[in-house]
Amino acid sequence: MKRVFSAFLMVMLGAVLPAVAQQYTTETWSFGWDKGRNDGGEGFYHFSNGSGEAESYTETLNGVVWSASSSQVLYCSYTANMGQAFGKPAKLVDDVTLASDGFEGEITEVKVSVRKSAQATGGVLKVSVADNDYLNDGNAEVALPDEYTEYTFKPAGDAPKEGKIKIVLTQSGDTKGVLYVRSLGVTYRTEQSDVAAPVASPAAGTYDEAQSITLSAAAGATIYYTTDGSNPKLSETRTAYTAPISISATTTLKFIAEQDGKYSAVAEAKYVIRQDPELSFEVPSVTVEYPHDVYGPWLNNPHNVEPIYYYAEDNSVAEIDNYGDIWTKAAGTTTVYAVFAGNDAYYPATASYVLTVTEPEPLQSPTISPAGGTFTGPVDVTLTAGSDWGDRALALWYSTTAADFDELTDDPIIWYPESDNLYATVKSTTIRITESCRLLLVSVGYGVYSPLVEATFTINEEPTGISNIEAERTADATYYNLAGQRVASPKKGIYVVGGKKRVVK
Repeated sequence: MKRVFSAFLMVMLGAVLPAVAQQYTTETWSFGWDKGRNDGGEGFYHFSNGSGEAESYTETLNGVVWSASSSQVLYCSYTANMGQAFGKPAKLVDDVTLASDGFEGEITEVKVSVRKSAQATGGVLKVSVADNDYLNDGNAEVALPDEYTEYTFKPAGDAPKEGKIKIVLTQSGDTKGVLYVRSLGVTYRTEQSDVAAPVASPAAGTYDEAQSITLSAAAGATIYYTTDGSNPKLSETRTAYTAPISISATTTLKFIAEQDGKYSAVAEAKYVIRQDPELSFEVPSVTVEYPHDVYGPWLNNPHNVEPIYYYAEDNSVAEIDNYGDIWTKAAGTTTVYAVFAGNDAYYPATASYVLTVTEPEPLQSPTISPAGGTFTGPVDVTLTAGSDWGDRALALWYSTTAADFDELTDDPIIWYPESDNLYATVKSTTIRITESCRLLLVSVGYGVYSPLVEATFTINEEPTGISNIEAERTADATYYNLAGQRVASPKKGIYVVGGKKRVVK
C-alpha cells in the first residue's frame, strides 16, 4: 500500500510542479553599410571589395562569414547613400541570397533592412534557418519596399532553429531594378550545458611549423570537430575525433563534446601556421671595385613579403640602402643581410651574401708626344690615353705649372670628348707649348687614376733683330727683354745679356 501511495504522490507532484526551465545565453550580432571608418563605421566592407561580377562572393562581416550568390552572374557595388547594391541598370538580377552558418546557437530573430529600385514592379523578401521559414507578423514573405525598411523575422511557434541562415530577395515583376541591403541583425541563444567542452593541446596561437593537435574531453564523451569554420554540432563536414589532428596551414578548429544526447558549448581554436617566405639572393657573393656604387644582387622574394630591411655587417666597407643597393666606402669584406621581421602568414627570415670591395687597379698610363726636349719655338704636343679609354679612363688631366701629382689633381686642366659616343674612338688631344715648362699628365676614371706621366720642354726662341747687332758689352751684365728694353730686375723669362739669349728661371 505504501508503494502504491508513493507512486501516486510522485505522479501528483509531477502534475503540479513546473518543469525545470532550460537556461540559455543570448547574444546579438549586427552589421550595417551605413558609414565609413572616418565616421565611426566599418569602412563599407562589401562582397566585391569594389565593384565586380561573379556567381558568388564571400566576405567576413563583423567577424562572421557571409556569402552572396544569385542564379545569374551577380554584380556587386556599394555607395555611402545606398549601402550594399546587387546588380546595376545594365546587369540586373532576378534574385540574391545572403547566407551564413557562422552562428553557433538557435536563431531567435533575424532583422533585415532592404529596398529595391523605385521602378521595379515587384519583389519579395524571405528568411529561413536550417531551411525552416521564419515569419514577419505571421507571413513567410514580405514585399520589397521602394524605401529602406527594416523587417524582423522570428521562428514559427517560438521554436528557434539552429543552422544556416538564408536571406533571399526575389524580383518577380516585369520591370526589375537594383536590390539594396542596408543592415543585417541576428539574435541567437545557446543552451547552458553541464557537458564540458573539449580542450585542445597545444593551445591556439601562432606557430612556425605544423602542429599535431590533441583534443580531450570527459570520459565517455564523443568529440566532433571541423576545420572549415562550420559548426561541429550540425555540419555535414564534421569528423569524430579518434587521433591527433595534423595542421600544417592556418586553420580555425571548432570542436564539441556529445554525451548522452547532450552537447557542450562549441570550442574554437585558431592555429596560425606561418610559412617560410623563401628569401634568397640570386648569387652567394659579389665583388665591387671601390669607389663604385652599384645595384645590389636580386633578392628572390616569391611571396612578396614586406618590408625588407637591408644592412651591411661592416658599414666601414659599404652601406646598403632601402632598395638593397651598394654604396662602397673602402676596400674590405663584409656580409650583407636582407631581413624580414615576419607577419601573420610568414615567419621571420634572413638572406645574405658576401660583399668584397677591392681597391681599383690603376688606369693605363697615357703618353706625351713628343716626350719633351729643346725646341726653337712653340711646339704642338699630343696627349693620348691608354687602351682602357672609354671603359675605365674617361678624361685626361694635365698642367704646365703643377709641381707634383697633388697639385695637378687639385687644379687640373681637364680634357674629354664633347660627345659620349666619341669615347671609344677619340682618346687624344693636342695642346701647344709656347714656353719652357714641365708638363704633368694623368688619365682619370671614376675615382681612379693612371700613374703620373711627365715631360720637360725647353723653348729657345732667337731674339728677332738682335743676332746681327754687336751688343754693347758692359761689366754689369745688363739685361734686355726681347723688345730691346733694359730690365733692371729680370724675372722668369728670356732676356738678352751681352748680345746672347739667356733664360731666367
